[in-house]
Amino acid sequence: MRYIACVISTLYTEKSPQYSISYEVEHLEFKFGVLPPSFFFIKCRCCLGLGRTKSPVHPEYASYDARLHTFATWPKSIPQRKEQLADAGFYYIGKGDQTFCYYCGVGLKDWEPENDPWEQHAKWFSKCCYLLMVQGQDYVNKITGQDISPLFKEETVQIEGADSVISNDKSNTDKKANLKEIITLKEENRKLKEARLCKICMDREIAIVFLPCGHLATCAYCASSLTYCLMCRQEIKATVRTFLS
Repeated sequence: MRYIACVISTLYTEKSPQYSISYEVEHLEFKFGVLPPSFFFIKCRCCLGLGRTKSPVHPEYASYDARLHTFATWPKSIPQRKEQLADAGFYYIGKGDQTFCYYCGVGLKDWEPENDPWEQHAKWFSKCCYLLMVQGQDYVNKITGQDISPLFKEETVQIEGADSVISNDKSNTDKKANLKEIITLKEENRKLKEARLCKICMDREIAIVFLPCGHLATCAYCASSLTYCLMCRQEIKATVRTFLS
């Protein structure tokens, strides 16, 4: 596994017996061997405070489907499946096995059979906001072996009654219960379960609180592509990772 690129916001020029690099904006690629340490630089425009403050480096690949579509010509000889890579935030540039994270801009290539996309993402750029929103700080600490002060505040939120289920125990059911009341209870239970689902994909659980508005409406995957709260249209200045119980 090799780290192949980074996002820069200015023009860098470096010349030496091993290096001759002059590249402007976006992707800085290796030309001769390994770049000097000074080039291991990412200008992440989002990882400040509790969460991101600006949009992804490449918002056009914010959706899973958009990233997956870039892997149409992904080499079949590469062990990593395109679904795995797209899920971990990577998109394919159509060259060799070079992939880039749509959010932080980090590029990885020379994938080895044992390389897990999420683990490599955490290893090479542990401060990526997409990584932290989806996997959480504990996961990153486990991969990197470091106890890093979290960029995202993680909280457990108890939604009263969210896990309530109508008991099948006859002792808890009045034999004379009105059928209409039972149907009503089932409907309420269904609504409680739906309340936990992301309002965009309706598949994963809600996990991200938007600040400053405070709305909890999306999963970590969908939240990473938003600039404004879908509930009130207020600009998202920070996010808080939550865990429902």
